[in-house]
Amino acid sequence: MPPSEATGKDKQEANCWSKAIAAALENSAEKYPNLYVDTAYASILLVVAKSGTDRDLQKAADAYLKAQIAACPVLVKRMMYGSNWQMVGREEYERRYSEMIDDDITALLPCENHDDFRWRNAARFLGLRKRDCTYERLAAFLEDDSVLRNFDPDA
Repeated sequence: MPPSEATGKDKQEANCWSKAIAAALENSAEKYPNLYVDTAYASILLVVAKSGTDRDLQKAADAYLKAQIAACPVLVKRMMYGSNWQMVGREEYERRYSEMIDDDITALLPCENHDDFRWRNAARFLGLRKRDCTYERLAAFLEDDSVLRNFDPDA
């Protein structure tokens, strides 16, 4: 149902951007090959770190993400770490943020997808596969391409 035709609970569902992106990924991966999501500013982790008591809030957020991944398995190949550093850098627990989000997200993902989240999905998004134009331009730019020789986000 198009968002313009939705009412009540359906309207809430239609306006949930994360579900809309997941649906676009699930239904149109070929149509949108460069559609990826990042974790951006997961402020819930900082709230939990600061208070030490809002574990229920974190559990709810984790359950939501776990349900999204279950409903849209392609997310594990299209979700990447994103810090949104201009926001996180202002927070009291900013130095622990990358560790907390890595721990949280990797707890939700199968082990074989941890590196996808940490760096491989971003490398794919940026076109750094050996057959991609960006990789080729970078290899041509570098006088010594040894740094790229073993770099393969699809390995």
